Amino acid sequence: MMPYINNSKPADIQALARDYVDGETVGEHCHKDGQFIHATEGVMEIRTPTRLWLVPPQRGLWIPPRTPHALRARGKVTLRAVYIVASRATFSLGEQPSAFAAMFRRIMGVTPGNYR
Repeated sequence: MMPYINNSKPADIQALARDYVDGETVGEHCHKDGQFIHATEGVMEIRTPTRLWLVPPQRGLWIPPRTPHALRARGKVTLRAVYIVASRATFSLGEQPSAFAAMFRRIMGVTPGNYR
């Protein structure tokens, strides 16, 4: 029998998929890891301490580690998020929230043929 190996260290990258109904909110919070956030449907209203972002399906948003933010769904929102461990995130991706377009969809694995 093959032995079970428990590395017990967190993954450098984790993913999340979640749906929100129109008007649903997520109060201000932050993550220890950096977050790429994208909706395949609906518009996300994302508030950070310095800016209000309206993020349609054609766009994505990079939220650096420990950046406070809140979300409000405008219409039904189908959210996709990828979390990148903080030690690898800010060096190459930046310390301020920033919007992404075509590159972001490639990162998230979304192409015109599977855009849902």
